[in-house]
Amino acid sequence: MAERRLPTVIESLRRGLENGKLMYAQWRGEAATEPPRIFQTRDSMEVIGWIGTTLVIIAYYPQIRHLWVEKCAWGISVWTWVIWLIASILLLIYCVIRGEVLLSIVQMSNMASIVITIVLVRRSNTVCAYHLSDTAKRTKT
Repeated sequence: MAERRLPTVIESLRRGLENGKLMYAQWRGEAATEPPRIFQTRDSMEVIGWIGTTLVIIAYYPQIRHLWVEKCAWGISVWTWVIWLIASILLLIYCVIRGEVLLSIVQMSNMASIVITIVLVRRSNTVCAYHLSDTAKRTKT
């Protein structure tokens, strides 16, 4: 029953958003135009999903690079990363059961990045110059 209702709810929300845009355009005195159809096909949604997946992967790079190069884990909570790892495992199970290939790849990427981060945090044994200066500034005030 819930599976049949969800598309109906999503469709209602989409129509409501479109109606709201049209009403706003009319209120401003602009010509009411149809909303762009670029995101209404499955293929274009796949492209958006893959772009999002790429951004997820790229987002981990600065943290992992800092941990690798500087060996500095100042202020990083390992327990937070462990919780994110558990969440990613549960979401991966959910995605696999639902047959969501794209989201499964996102979760596997998350899990790999999280494991790398935890390993690098555990091997970090220094505080970089940036964080030392930040600590010094905080202790002076």
